[in-house]
Amino acid sequence: MAKKSAESRLVQLTNGLGWYHHKYGDVRYCPVCHVALPKSERAPDFAVAPIYTWIECKNNDATGRWNWKDDIGPEGKRQGQREWLHDKGGWLFIELGTKPAPKGKQAWLIPWPHWEYVIEPKLIEVNYSSLRMESIGLPMQKNYRFAAIDFLGVVYMLKWKAKVGWTIPVSHPFWHALHTKLLGWSSFTEDML
Repeated sequence: MAKKSAESRLVQLTNGLGWYHHKYGDVRYCPVCHVALPKSERAPDFAVAPIYTWIECKNNDATGRWNWKDDIGPEGKRQGQREWLHDKGGWLFIELGTKPAPKGKQAWLIPWPHWEYVIEPKLIEVNYSSLRMESIGLPMQKNYRFAAIDFLGVVYMLKWKAKVGWTIPVSHPFWHALHTKLLGWSSFTEDML
């Protein structure tokens, strides 16, 4: 009985902190015959994560273009995603390019508020409904199209690491956001003492 009480108290604690938790079941079942397997004491009761972050992933089509306006734009098909990110916060993970990384692709991890209030209005202002990794045409030509990096910038760019994939650089704002969130929880728990 005390064990179950401790589990419910841990759930209460993690909920109060806004942390993600997953309860591992004490009993596991065979995926084929569905008979209970011998109890394993190797796995702990819970996995707990101090940051629960919503990330929406976007990438280009076969032509190398991501039509953001029709996808997650103000009048796009993904209004539910927009509302969710607006209400709860989160990030956009955008990968563009048609060739293998690192030379043929670029990726960004952008906080939703920066996308919604800074990048998106700029794209609307210049009438860009899509983004692509590379620019099109020559800068002096009338039909010149800027590359995604000209709007998304380098601050939110991810780095490619061989045999690992995309990594978040130490200077990326994601780490500052995590640090800020952790400091908020730290003061929350100190107030409880």
